[in-house]
Amino acid sequence: MNCARGGIIDEQALADALATQHIAGAASDVFAIEPPRADNPLFADGLRFIGTPHLAASTHAGLRRTGMIIGQTVLTALNDIKGSDT
Repeated sequence: MNCARGGIIDEQALADALATQHIAGAASDVFAIEPPRADNPLFADGLRFIGTPHLAASTHAGLRRTGMIIGQTVLTALNDIKGSDT
């Protein structure tokens, strides 16, 4: 399972390993080319591969946390600017 970064997995080698049953299955939500093209070898018929969208941060909680971090960063920067004016 790869949910880190696209491109760290050789997708053709993974497809070959799946086709020859050297590994039983694989899953990924990241690809070397985003969005993945229809001719990606991992999408070949008969491979035990699950591809999902890379949306982990798009939950309500994830978006709220991101907004809070951005807001705090802006406030900190504004306070730093205000503090340097005195």
